[in-house]
Amino acid sequence: MKRVFQEKDKAVSPIIATILLVAITVVLAATLYTIVGGYTTLIGASTPTASIQIQNASATNDAYYFIYVQQFGGNISLNDTQIEITLSNNTIIPPITLSLYHTNKEMPIGYNLSMKVSGNKYFGATTGIVLNSTKNSTVEPFISQIRFIDVTTNGLIASKTVT
Repeated sequence: MKRVFQEKDKAVSPIIATILLVAITVVLAATLYTIVGGYTTLIGASTPTASIQIQNASATNDAYYFIYVQQFGGNISLNDTQIEITLSNNTIIPPITLSLYHTNKEMPIGYNLSMKVSGNKYFGATTGIVLNSTKNSTVEPFISQIRFIDVTTNGLIASKTVT
């Protein structure tokens, strides 16, 4: 007499297996997105723009400029904002971080100029900048253009030609 073995395997049904595979895939995709997403925060970041006004109160022997922000559509720390100054002889002063000059007194920036930044610690409508020639300078620098640069995106915040 032959014995017939009946095997009754209790396995997971195909529907439950499919649901489990989809759930595992979603969890892995979410984990990968979270890990890689931290490295792509600057992709698509835009540079806010500002409208600036420059008052030129220069005399024949002294350069004096007062710069203030009229309108600004963002929130950038002075640590992340630089000013680039072009002199009338087309010399471009390398970009200067504004937070370094956020003091109670004017500090020299070179090229016979000094600068003082007033206002709060963020670039905006309360930011005021004074640029003037240093005392006893033999060559008076006059400014032809001022540009503000966002360090994070390396984009142009504002640019103004001095009249």
